[in-house]
Amino acid sequence: MTKHNFQSHDSHRHEQDAHSPNNVANHKHHHHTDYSALQDKSINLLKFVILLTFGFAIIEVIGGYLFNSLALISDAAHMFTDSSSLFIALIMAYFAKLPADHNHSYGHGRSEVIGALFNALFMFVVIGFIAWESFMRFKQPEEVKALQMIIIATIGLIINIGVFYVLSKDNHNMNIKAALLHVIGDLLGSVAAIVAGIVIYFTHWNLIDPILSLLIAIILIPSTIGILKRSIHILAEGVPNELDFYEVGKTLETVEEFESVHDLHIWMIDSKNFALSAHVDIKDMNMWERGLNNAQKVLFEKYNIVHVTLQPEIITENKKPLIGLHNDYVKHNKKQL
Repeated sequence: MTKHNFQSHDSHRHEQDAHSPNNVANHKHHHHTDYSALQDKSINLLKFVILLTFGFAIIEVIGGYLFNSLALISDAAHMFTDSSSLFIALIMAYFAKLPADHNHSYGHGRSEVIGALFNALFMFVVIGFIAWESFMRFKQPEEVKALQMIIIATIGLIINIGVFYVLSKDNHNMNIKAALLHVIGDLLGSVAAIVAGIVIYFTHWNLIDPILSLLIAIILIPSTIGILKRSIHILAEGVPNELDFYEVGKTLETVEEFESVHDLHIWMIDSKNFALSAHVDIKDMNMWERGLNNAQKVLFEKYNIVHVTLQPEIITENKKPLIGLHNDYVKHNKKQL
């Protein structure tokens, strides 16, 4: 049996025919260029919000020391936590931009996923700390200076709204989304502090402070779990959630030159770049180039799969084409085909 290994290449040639294989390859090149531009945007946004949050934290520390305000120093600690998570995101964003090398043939795009994973785990620590502090205040309620609390929380809310607005523009990046969780937590904390301060100011019911803090911690859990699960899924080379494994395989089998597809694998290089490999049965190697181009075209245009590796296998009298997507995973799920 004759077998040929093929690794798809990105062509930089321009063609007038929008449906030509070369033009599809050119679109792939622009895909990479656009993604690099988005990475630059992420880095610039992160630099801005780090300066904003860290600068405000410094001001709060100075104010807390000058005015002997524990509340100011406590809020500054939260802002430093945000700055730390954003700084981690910035480092990973720089790593993600590094080009491919002999040790990392796909590049360093997964750095953003690692950053998201780390920040999600860090967020669980923050949630645990908030929950612990809330329970401690249930046991030993503390008197809260309501007016001071409202003023501090309002300033913090304004800062966090600005940071949230800036970061929410960059919704393509898992690394940014994970860092944004910390900002959302602080933003909700500021809202809770304002509400608690108003209630305490008029009713002197100090328990509202730990009650709202615990509620915020609970609200943050589902989003944190979502980021954690997606990070692990990507690092475990799972099939992209955006794609249906069976649908992609069946689409690939509709390519006229292919008899069947087997040993199909789809995975994520990072949160936005998908890869696919498969074996395809063909009757004549003269049909291979045309079939390959058609396959690349449909996979990119329909599913945005950029990295495609297909291996042709010639059908002989002794070898019949395999029917269906025959890998181990599919064999155990034939009912779904």
